[in-house]
Amino acid sequence: GEVRIDMINLETGNQSILVNTSIKEISAIALDDSSNTLYWADRGLKKLERIDYETGERVDLITEGIVEPVGIAVQDRWLYWADRDQSNIVRVDKVSGTSR
Repeated sequence: GEVRIDMINLETGNQSILVNTSIKEISAIALDDSSNTLYWADRGLKKLERIDYETGERVDLITEGIVEPVGIAVQDRWLYWADRDQSNIVRVDKVSGTSR
């Protein structure tokens, strides 16, 4: 089947496709409602991405140093993820992807 991320408006029930290109194997998703941003880990492409679900602006946040991301979380200005292969938890700035 097609790999994609959909969004559903809980008030209206309307469903829309948020992401359906350049994704392979989504292994974790986190929502930052304060900034209208959805983050996800793509285990197949070995990267973390984000999208502003209001504007549709999509950004590759982390593209190096990821082997098998299995969990992701957002807290304040930080994005955390767990990497099963490297047996660690990593923290980066949720906007720039820096400050590892």
